[in-house]
Amino acid sequence: MEPLTALAVATSVVQFADFGVRLLNEAAQVYQSADGQTSQSVHLATIARDLNELSSDVEAKSTALIRSGRHLNPTEQILLRLCRECRGICAQLDEALGRLRTGKKSSGGLNFAMESFAVALRSVWERERILGLRGKLSDVRQQMMMASLAVLW
Repeated sequence: MEPLTALAVATSVVQFADFGVRLLNEAAQVYQSADGQTSQSVHLATIARDLNELSSDVEAKSTALIRSGRHLNPTEQILLRLCRECRGICAQLDEALGRLRTGKKSSGGLNFAMESFAVALRSVWERERILGLRGKLSDVRQQMMMASLAVLW
């Protein structure tokens, strides 16, 4: 075997082993968790839920202002648009994270282990999408903070 071919095969084996170890670590984390998901998923879901609630509050208060006959100024309209955008991203993120959760832990040892492995595999497949949604949510959150400051001024 040529040295370059041997190096390519060795690199492939190392990459495959690394992928397997990361997958098994994630499956173990899901298996050992109380709620059937990784701590990263729980953290991201909490952030999304909090931002969704805050956005809902802003939308409700804006609607109340509009109903009372007050027109929103351009900055308030931007904040309202960002809140709607935030809620849309949160819904997409919640849907994606919902697929990265196991059923009840009482479903049985081997069944739950297989389900945990399936969740870990889905999380690898969904990683890019979730990272993209997380980035969008972060950007919108930052814009919402700036718009909120401008509304307060």
